[in-house]
Amino acid sequence: MILVLRQRSQISNRLVALAALTSFCIRHDIRVLVLSLSDYREMFEAGDRTHRITLLFLPLSLYRLLCRIVSNRFSRRILQCCPGINYLNETRSWADLPPSTLQRGLWIIDQAGDWCSSMPAVSHAEAPVIRKIFRYRERYHQQAYSVYADARAKSSILIGIHARRGDYSRHRGGVWHYNESDYLDWIEQAKHEFRRADEGQIHFLLCSNEPGFLQAQASDSLTVSPLSDGPTDQLLLSLCDVIIDPPSTFSVWAAFLTESRILHLFSRDQRLYRSQLRESTLFYGWSPRLERAAQKA
Repeated sequence: MILVLRQRSQISNRLVALAALTSFCIRHDIRVLVLSLSDYREMFEAGDRTHRITLLFLPLSLYRLLCRIVSNRFSRRILQCCPGINYLNETRSWADLPPSTLQRGLWIIDQAGDWCSSMPAVSHAEAPVIRKIFRYRERYHQQAYSVYADARAKSSILIGIHARRGDYSRHRGGVWHYNESDYLDWIEQAKHEFRRADEGQIHFLLCSNEPGFLQAQASDSLTVSPLSDGPTDQLLLSLCDVIIDPPSTFSVWAAFLTESRILHLFSRDQRLYRSQLRESTLFYGWSPRLERAAQKA
């Protein structure tokens, strides 16, 4: 059995990592108890148990107390002395262990860092189950659909733009922190590139973690999401035919939810081509090696 106690990362990083773990455990019949979303419990439907995977939300005070107890150095030593109890952190990943090892005893995952550096691919067969387990509350779906329906009525192909701002000014030295002119240029490129295969109207739907970004440029062909809400904007992007964005787990999860195609923006001078479209990263695994290969594609 695997107990996912804690993931110290943003919600999309957690979901991407949990999807990989869940797919792996379904294939190898390993029971999993997920507690690590307890601090995001308001975002998700009531805990579900599917295919030996249980999503459980503890009261926040109890969850924090449990994390403190398990992460305490003295408590950890006691746990490690108990036969059959194993402790995994950022220096030792479940992905490096054979299924037969994980099927024996209790494995406690307490990740203090980024848990998305290397993961096996998610199977298409298990994707519907994973989406059901980690489903956002219905109110987020309704809010997203209200914006989507209006944009879809204006187009035969809907292209979602995820303009990641804010924290991306610091992430990797700001290499993917693009400005307004960058996104406007890519929108113009996409109009010509995607019109080759679709003679109908193209409409763009932009979501950003910076409220009001590109709002002044909204037009008949560009809708800027008025929501500025993480789960709702993520669902909104998932309803688009194509997602264009700087690499992030936010859009990776959005593309996974509906199997939309995604086009990552790796540099300011990148030209957009239809051949760059791909599935969500979850379907072919995630590693530094694969990321470098994607940038060269």
